[in-house]
Amino acid sequence: MATPFLLGSYLTCEEYRAAPTALSTNNLVPGADQPTQDAELASLIEEASRKIDEWAWQSLYATPGAQQDSDVRIRDGCAILHARQDRVKAVTAFAWGAQWTSLTTLDNPSVWIEENRVRVALTGAGMTWSGSLNLYTPTSGSISASWAYIAGWATTRLTDPANIGDQVITVDNPNGIVGVATNGIPATYLELSNGAYRNTYMVQSVTGSVVTLATPLAETWPAGAGASEAPADVRKATQKVTSHYIKERSGTGIVMSRNPTNSSSASTGGDEMAEAQATAERYRRIAP
Repeated sequence: MATPFLLGSYLTCEEYRAAPTALSTNNLVPGADQPTQDAELASLIEEASRKIDEWAWQSLYATPGAQQDSDVRIRDGCAILHARQDRVKAVTAFAWGAQWTSLTTLDNPSVWIEENRVRVALTGAGMTWSGSLNLYTPTSGSISASWAYIAGWATTRLTDPANIGDQVITVDNPNGIVGVATNGIPATYLELSNGAYRNTYMVQSVTGSVVTLATPLAETWPAGAGASEAPADVRKATQKVTSHYIKERSGTGIVMSRNPTNSSSASTGGDEMAEAQATAERYRRIAP
């Protein structure tokens, strides 16, 4: 049975427990059964993940965003938009006009994405312009725009088992997963992990929660296996913060590691948090 996995977590419970320096998690809630211990660990991992986001000044996992921007620059017939979050993966809505009171929605806009900078082609938008810019589609000047997007790393897990040779997997949260050559965004590389082992696969296409991989699976994966594109150092930082929280909650100052011959002193907690923070700060948002 898969352990809980909360939205935007950078580790699964299995990944944390498989880490060489992971602490014992069998008594997080004294006397409770295993499902309760799993739920508590998942909650601590989620809390640690949000701490990483706090240090990075943005959510690093894939989340929907929306903005209303005035004085959006027009260059060569394209609106130049700047998201308040890095790693934009898709534009899900776009409306524009000379004034906020007269925005026109552009369905399925042609976009080109570079990190948090997005170009939206206004050519062929079916609008005419009678203001100070020029007639028909503006090629320079500025407009007002209301738009929505998804930005951040995909962090999800498999909802169904997958077998060797399968090329299609189903995930519980497809946000941030991109197929090959999509609007300037490179294809997503998902690292599948069950704690004990892991492997990385390029995504070919995405339809809803169904993900088609570029190559067949070389292993069998259970339901609940992690599927993430978060960098290894972010996951390691999340592990350190999770361990720090476990030590804090023990209230003893000493927490035994999974290996009974080693122990972790609470005095190292500051080092763990400082190291994790230094990692997260490398991913601070790029200002528009």
